[in-house]
Order: sequence, then structure tokens, then C-alpha cells
Amino acid sequence: VGPTAGRRTFAPLQDSYIYQTNKNSNYGRGWEFRVKAGDRDSKRALIQFKLDGSDGIPTVARVRQARLWLYAYQRMGSPGAVILNLHALKRPWKEYEVTWQQAAVGQPWALPGAKDPGSDYEETPFAQITIDRINLWYSIDMTNVVQQWVSNPATNFGCILIGALHTTD
Repeated sequence: VGPTAGRRTFAPLQDSYIYQTNKNSNYGRGWEFRVKAGDRDSKRALIQFKLDGSDGIPTVARVRQARLWLYAYQRMGSPGAVILNLHALKRPWKEYEVTWQQAAVGQPWALPGAKDPGSDYEETPFAQITIDRINLWYSIDMTNVVQQWVSNPATNFGCILIGALHTTD
């Protein structure tokens, strides 16, 4: 006998972005997050949902579908689409402390910008999406990674959205 199936909506537990140009700035109090590919002006978004059993979902639950909805409201920089790769994070971070340099105060990323796939995030993205228009909602399938987080809450550090291809913000 399993729990009653149902649809649940979760707001983020925490979200922010990190910005290479402003290495020590925190954007956790902002209402948006940004992603931009690039070697000198990169931005990466982080998001985490509370899935630890206290949310009413037992660790034995089977996740049938999980989707992340993002609204693209603005595009700046070079023309073209933004390709986002979503990777599971491998370490904790704090919304009001995270910067390009640190996951939290006194806890630096293995590489600045959370750029170490060995320690900061999973190398293989669990999803990829192309953002090519603004004023539009985009849906990203997160079923497999959410199932992992529900089954083993200790692995839930959220995910990082990394831009690829263009330098559009």
C-alpha cells in the first residue's frame, strides 16, 4: 500500500545566481536569477527544493513526473538562443551567502563559479533546454533527479543552471 497519488507544487527552498564579474556579491535576495555563458562575464543560477520527508513525500515514493517552470522575461547581450544545461549540485550552498567565490561564508567552491564537476556539480547534465524567446514559460523535465532527491534526501543540494553556446544573458 502506497501513499495517495497527487499533484504537488513546490516553491524553491532557495534560489540565487552567481556572477563572475562581481565575484563577492550575493544575489539571493533578488526576485530573478540570471544565466550567461562566457569566459569573463559568466552568470550561473542555483535552485533547490525542500524534499526531505518533512514535505510529506516519503522516501519510498515513486515520482511520476517533476517539472521546473521558468519564465523568460528579458534577454540581453548577443542575439540568439540561450542553451541551459542543468546539473545536480554536489555540495550545500546558502541562498544569502553564495557568491562566485563561495558556496557559503567560509566554504569556497572547489573552483570559483562552482566550475568543478568533480566536487561542485555532476558533470553530466540531467536536462538541457533552449531559451529562444522572451515572455514565455519554459518547462524542464526533472523527474529523474527529483526521484533521486526524494529517495535519498542527503543528495539534494539542488541544481545549477549553466549557460552554453551564446553570451546572451
